[in-house]
Amino acid sequence: MLTDTNCWRRIEINADGDGWVRPMDNPYFFGFSSTIDATRSQLTMNLGGKRRGTAIVLAYTLEPSDRLRLVGKFDGAEVSMLLHRVDEKAFRLLNSKFRWAR
Repeated sequence: MLTDTNCWRRIEINADGDGWVRPMDNPYFFGFSSTIDATRSQLTMNLGGKRRGTAIVLAYTLEPSDRLRLVGKFDGAEVSMLLHRVDEKAFRLLNSKFRWAR
């Protein structure tokens, strides 16, 4: 599974809709910007870098326990992922006295 070229290891989306994906078979990330269509329950990921101009449209459903299911197609393959929300309090830099800029 770790060498599967169709699997993603990690996906993160911030509050602004920007995010990144780390494929299962690659240590490098690719970035994207996203838009949400709440009336259609769709998330559109507009990829950057070498894949600039590629858009992935995923249907989403909210599930119990702060989970989000995304389903759609990417590179001709069906994708399905179950994401969980990470509380901002879990990020050590946000809760420490250390500051990058003052």
